[in-house]
Amino acid sequence: MNPRWLLKAKRWAQNPPSPAKIKFMAGILAICLLLFAIERFLGWPAWLTPNDLRRARYGFGALPPALTGLPQDIYGLIIPA
Repeated sequence: MNPRWLLKAKRWAQNPPSPAKIKFMAGILAICLLLFAIERFLGWPAWLTPNDLRRARYGFGALPPALTGLPQDIYGLIIPA
């Protein structure tokens, strides 16, 4: 364990956080656990899956997607046919 963590634990023991801060952190943790459980048991929604960004890149000498005339989404990524 890093000695810095021991100093931080000593500071927390001498000056514990307020009950409001503890409730706030517990709420954040509960929301994270709820989102994890939903994703774990119901699965990841398809609309949250990003497009394949590897296809959107263009190298030296290539035209950017805006100049190719191909259909694009709102982020300028080429929509696969």
